[in-house]
Amino acid sequence: DVNNAATTSAVSNQVVRSSTTLTLAAGNPTVVVIGQPAVIGYVVAGGVAPYSGTVTVTATPGVGAPVTCTATGTAGSCTLSGLLRTSYTISASYAGDGDDAPGSTASSQTLVVNRSNTNTALSIAPPVSSPFGQNFTLTAVVTAVAPGSGVPSGNVVFLRDGESIADVVLDGSGSASYTVVGQAGGS
Repeated sequence: DVNNAATTSAVSNQVVRSSTTLTLAAGNPTVVVIGQPAVIGYVVAGGVAPYSGTVTVTATPGVGAPVTCTATGTAGSCTLSGLLRTSYTISASYAGDGDDAPGSTASSQTLVVNRSNTNTALSIAPPVSSPFGQNFTLTAVVTAVAPGSGVPSGNVVFLRDGESIADVVLDGSGSASYTVVGQAGGS
C-alpha cells in the first residue's frame, strides 16, 4: 500500500518442557552391611519419554559427606557404593532433558548400613608339634562375610586359657600376629 510503510515483526517461540515426577521405588533396600552396594530404584513419569536426562540419587548421612550415584532417567536404578556404618536419607533428582523439566523426589527413604559379619582364621607357626620352650607365632586373619566386603579393621585379642595375652591391631590386610616367647623347661 502506498500510504503505509512496510514492516516486519519477529515471532517469538517459547518451548515449555513438560513436567515430570520422580519417585523412589518401594522395594529399595532399607538395610545393608558395610561393603554391600545398595541398588536404588526410581521411576521418572509424566512428560515425554524416553527420559534421557540424568537422575542423581543421593544418600545423605547424619554426619559426613553424602554418597551419590547417577544414571539416565530410563535406567530405573543406580548403585550406591562406599557406604559407611550409619543411617542415610535417600533422595533423588532428575536433571531434565530437551522435552522434560527437572524434578526431584517428594519424599525420601531411609537406608541403614550395619557392620558386616566376619570370619577369623587362626594359625600357629611353627606347628604345635614343636619342642617345649620354643617361641611360636599366632596369626589371626579376619575377613568380611558376604554380602559384606572390604578389609576389617580393629583389634584381635589373643587368649590363653581364657585370659588375654595380647591385644593387637589388625594391619591393612586384616591380619594380626603375636609371638609367644617359649619358657625353658625346669631343672
